[in-house]
Amino acid sequence: MIDIIVTYSFLMNTNPQDLLFKYISGNCTEEELQAVFSWLDASDSNKTELERVRKIWDSAQYAGFNPNVDAAWQKVNTETKSKVIEISSNKSILSVGWISGIAASVALVAFSWFLYIQFSTTTWDVVATTADQRTEYTLPDGSKVWLKESTTLSFNFDDESDRSLKLSGEAFFDVAKMPERPFVISLGGAEIEVVGTSFYAKSIEDQDYQVSVKSGIVAFSDVNNRAKKVILKANEEGILERGSKNMVKRTTANPNTMTWQTGVLVFNKTPMRSVIKDLTNYYNISIRLETDALGNCLITSRFDNQPLIEVLEIIKKLLSVELIQTEEGFTFSGQGC
Repeated sequence: MIDIIVTYSFLMNTNPQDLLFKYISGNCTEEELQAVFSWLDASDSNKTELERVRKIWDSAQYAGFNPNVDAAWQKVNTETKSKVIEISSNKSILSVGWISGIAASVALVAFSWFLYIQFSTTTWDVVATTADQRTEYTLPDGSKVWLKESTTLSFNFDDESDRSLKLSGEAFFDVAKMPERPFVISLGGAEIEVVGTSFYAKSIEDQDYQVSVKSGIVAFSDVNNRAKKVILKANEEGILERGSKNMVKRTTANPNTMTWQTGVLVFNKTPMRSVIKDLTNYYNISIRLETDALGNCLITSRFDNQPLIEVLEIIKKLLSVELIQTEEGFTFSGQGC
């Protein structure tokens, strides 16, 4: 029996990716892991390629995968003919070991063919921000989106029946009204559907999915259980908890959810522990309370695009406490309220 693998050179004339799919999905053997690590160490471009493949994998997960293996195998045989390649041990082409058995090979070929069909016939445009960058972008339909740091937005508006997007990170959307073309955002385990509205959305690994509506109406649902669906109106917020899978609807959204986009912080008898959380999130710096008692103090104030030190000094006076600057950031010290 000859162990075979269809490499990505067949699909896109570049480095093989079948092993990368196994690596991303956690199905590599120890020998295969070593091959991947060696390949990644070879150059930064290989690391970039891995991230690109990971995005393809994640998108395929959203789309679902239930291949007709026999049909895929026949299709691949027809298309590849002599292009079915035996993997060599030459590290320059990514030494990948082997996949034991024809059944495993056929399944992997079917999956590779699925990805090829999925992404060679559909064009997804991508807008991304770095760890120190925020940006505003106008989508092809006229909708505007503000992306927070470390955020990636993919979109495909080719299908005239809807407007499809995928979000990883945090963004604020102002959606152009097109009743005949719903605006649908995949967050991975959750989905948002709107027609014309403005709202904040969050999809960050290991954190709960979140939608906060500023205007209009948004449908927010669990993609794995469509019965878990809430309809959100202005000033309402939906949370899908990753761990428990609970869907929570809050009738009053946190007014500071979109501070990173507006620059405005609003506190109305807000406990200091919550104030600190919002300040840390917006200014991206460590701010601590020396005692738990300080966390119970209530703050009522509004800050409009003010420098951090100015905000901290005002809070210091409101609470009659000390403000200490440290190597990590700032600490409030005092007796509490």
